[in-house]
Amino acid sequence: MAVEDAITDPPCAPSMVSAARRAYRGLLDLIMQHALPPGAVLREPQITEMLEVSRTPLREALRRLEGEGLVKRTAGRGVVVSSVSVEDFVEALHARKLLEGEAVALAAPRLEDATLDSLSARIRELMDSPDPDPERHWALDQELHLTIARASGNSLLVSTVESLRHRTRLFDGKRLPDRCRPRCVEHLDILDAIRARDPQRAGTAMTRHLTNVRQSLIDSLI
Repeated sequence: MAVEDAITDPPCAPSMVSAARRAYRGLLDLIMQHALPPGAVLREPQITEMLEVSRTPLREALRRLEGEGLVKRTAGRGVVVSSVSVEDFVEALHARKLLEGEAVALAAPRLEDATLDSLSARIRELMDSPDPDPERHWALDQELHLTIARASGNSLLVSTVESLRHRTRLFDGKRLPDRCRPRCVEHLDILDAIRARDPQRAGTAMTRHLTNVRQSLIDSLI
């Protein structure tokens, strides 16, 4: 096929790319914070006003979120925030266990002590709080897992882990038992194994942590 016969989309203007990225991050934050809970209908006029973007970048953001499984198109209702069943949650945790066990083993020789010390200090501070804030807990949990994933040096692994974490975040938090303190202890075990530069121990600690999250949900359902 001749070059002139090829059909290509015109390049997006930088301002449009920036607006689409901003719309995506804004919507993602609202979904992750459950300000837009599972089942919520995403109406374009209200969302564009809320995020201060036009409809074109919003639609780009919605397409991206749909590709990640965070929103879906339904007959009669339009675009809604996806819901995650118990089965979806357990499957995502299983995939994370496989990926993050490998990621932490790769990250163990690479993460700097200063990073490990900062994470450990904030985890202990959260443990000492009489009434830990769930959003603060989630943010610190997110930082720890993604810091480890990035240190693996594998960008595809990072994006996959982040996408899986977004899906598990959609799960109804009221159905999950309170694991703030046990989760913090498990996170400290992971960081201690990394600090010891022991990939096998770090992988085992990560696998045990995610297995415990899964088991606590199953126990609560039983």
